[in-house]
Amino acid sequence: MKTRKPVRLDGYFVTLVAALLVGYVAIFSYLFYRYPNFYPVSSLFFFLLTALLIDGIKVIVESFSKPHQHKIKTEPEKITVVIPCHNGKDTIFETVREAKKALPGAEVLVVDDASTDESAELAQSAGAKVLILEENLGKVGAIHEALSGGYYALCTGDG
Repeated sequence: MKTRKPVRLDGYFVTLVAALLVGYVAIFSYLFYRYPNFYPVSSLFFFLLTALLIDGIKVIVESFSKPHQHKIKTEPEKITVVIPCHNGKDTIFETVREAKKALPGAEVLVVDDASTDESAELAQSAGAKVLILEENLGKVGAIHEALSGGYYALCTGDG
């Protein structure tokens, strides 16, 4: 099967935008010179409006002309997914399963942020490593604790 290169519009599009911009500036400059009371708004407003419209069109064209490839360029074994959890027994099992399905081979670490329910046990039964915090640090605090040594202590048994 023969593959085709995507059509690149950058060079042509930049030339077209520049020509349109010069044309708009010339037209509006002439109109404001010839008919000073024709438009109640200043020429700067029209210049800025035109520039914003052209940028918007460029973004739309580029979003359809460039291929989007979101591929992970590292080995999944080197990825650790960190999921903070506080009393999340209703969702943690499915969350861990979906993370493992999305990144097969990656390690999933659930940081149990002083939960009072069985979140830690459910996360562990779904296949995640679990770091249990004694006090509630909040989402950011739980992630920080995992990244600042708690994960290392969990893996090496030093914790």
